[in-house]
Amino acid sequence: MSTEEAASPKPATPGPKPMFPRWLTFAVLPFTMALVVAMAVSAYLYQRAQNAASTPNPLVQLMGLSDMPGAQAPRFTLTDQHGRP
Repeated sequence: MSTEEAASPKPATPGPKPMFPRWLTFAVLPFTMALVVAMAVSAYLYQRAQNAASTPNPLVQLMGLSDMPGAQAPRFTLTDQHGRP
């Protein structure tokens, strides 16, 4: 074995190629993930609000109140301070 062989380093072999380019990994993917999470949370909160509106409140029964009937009162219109509907 000569001194040249022992002294010369081996050329570095490239490691595994990254799955995504650097700009995609640090810019687009986090933004996309944040957007997906925000949309999921918004959908959950919207669905929860819709269910809460249709669920009767127990205080309504305790106070002796009832739901408003679906039919409008006959010949009833609201007017503003100038007498216009």
